[in-house]
Amino acid sequence: MVAGPQRVAVEGDVDSRLWSGSLLLAEPNRIMASSLRAWLDRSEKHPALSGSPRLRRLLRYLIQETLAGRGDGITQYSIAFDCYQIGKDFDSATNTLIRSHARRLRKILKELAESEREIRIVMADKGYRLCFEVREEASADNARLVRPVLGIFEFDVACAKSAGVELSRIFAREVLMAISGGSLVTAVGPFGRADLGSSVGHSVELAMKRNLDFLLEGFVDEAAGQQVVGIRILDGKSGHQIWATSESLPVGNITRSQVAHIAGSIVAKTTADWGVIPSHVGAVAKARKSGNLSVYEAVVLARQYLSHFDFEHLDRVIEVLRRSASDARDAAIPATLAVLLNMVCGVEPRWTEGLNKSEIRQLAALAARLDPEDPWTRLALSCSAMLEGRRAELLEMGRHAASDPETPVLLLGTLGTLLCTQALELDLAREMIDRYCRQCPRYPRLVHLALAFANLADGDTQGAREELVRFDVPWGWASPLIRAASSALEGDAATAQQEWQRVIEAFPDFTSRWRETVGTQLHESHLKRIFDVLEEAGVPIR
Repeated sequence: MVAGPQRVAVEGDVDSRLWSGSLLLAEPNRIMASSLRAWLDRSEKHPALSGSPRLRRLLRYLIQETLAGRGDGITQYSIAFDCYQIGKDFDSATNTLIRSHARRLRKILKELAESEREIRIVMADKGYRLCFEVREEASADNARLVRPVLGIFEFDVACAKSAGVELSRIFAREVLMAISGGSLVTAVGPFGRADLGSSVGHSVELAMKRNLDFLLEGFVDEAAGQQVVGIRILDGKSGHQIWATSESLPVGNITRSQVAHIAGSIVAKTTADWGVIPSHVGAVAKARKSGNLSVYEAVVLARQYLSHFDFEHLDRVIEVLRRSASDARDAAIPATLAVLLNMVCGVEPRWTEGLNKSEIRQLAALAARLDPEDPWTRLALSCSAMLEGRRAELLEMGRHAASDPETPVLLLGTLGTLLCTQALELDLAREMIDRYCRQCPRYPRLVHLALAFANLADGDTQGAREELVRFDVPWGWASPLIRAASSALEGDAATAQQEWQRVIEAFPDFTSRWRETVGTQLHESHLKRIFDVLEEAGVPIR
């Protein structure tokens, strides 16, 4: 969750309405220099500053003096002498230059503060000292995710019936619970229409007043003999729609099971592919020309890689997460990095870095200290157990997740995938993956690779090939390896040889390094069976 407001070592009559509870008034020297430079670059593009060298000089002088701890000593005379180099004959009683410039700058800084998300700097109402405000997450010694805030509103009910009103409440509550459990969005609400108030004509205005990044609105209506439930998500600042969906129910007596089904369908659409909002933020990050990523964006893109194998941004993602992990105050950072490194190092042919088991173990331990119940923490711990051969511990994790009705479906599916790759209780693993795929229509394709290995272990070559079609990753070593073994089992030695050559092209060191790389992800029994059937078909693999 986002930290509440705190005031640290600064005083003054600053209008607190400029800031939300997600921000922290901080000592200026705690602000990262890079963040301050970026703020100054943005601020000096303001029309009133870009056209006034004097105001820009005054701003830089006030920042310099405040950072040096001399903010309370700034006077009209010090500005006149030190900033503007006005002579000793300056008389503040007759010369209003400093007062007028300061008044203009104070107004400009307040305008800038209303739109800034990372650092906000205003001038105290009395005197010339600057008051710095930063998100707690932006400080150098407090790496924490800055999650977007989503405001959820009770659905509009156009059909003016008690059933519609009840549906509105149920759906808003269900969506709120689902999104809050996704760990990448801070959801607040649901707000009633009365919360808009007489002075606010639209929810977008309320979003701006409450500093909401996104809005979720819905409606319940009747059309063509159906009760229609619709949802849309808007950008909180512009009001632009970024996503919408709808579902229909028959008009009449609606059972609780029907309500649960339709709510589940809408929630699945809203939270698919790591969630609508993280996907939107990730797309914006990919399109940014500067290439810089926030910690939040790095976590989002890391999780998107795990479902879609988008390699392009992987080096920057890992760099940002590694830089943030040591100072992390949020389990999502080390946990996501641990899972990502487990999946990438040694197994992703396009990634040259070797696998460091101790790094993953330390990241998982850090995530467990920060939040042991977070689903990604539990996943990181299971990856660490797998890498270090603690198969009994991994199996116990999987059994516990399968028997616990409160287990998040993401964790259920991923643990089922790990059980498959480690040849542990394959029937249970398949059941867990099946539940995952039914509840998450846009699940990661990696589950099909795990099922392909499981089917091959049972001698089901047709089932293995069908899973590879669903996996649909044309590059790499895994698909040709399974096709080679399937062809060998089917008596097609020539095709087995061709597919084996594709394995070596993708991973030239496969035969000498499989135990230290691939063998950490796949249990030796899977690979031994594949090697045995290839050798029996006359394919030279050594």
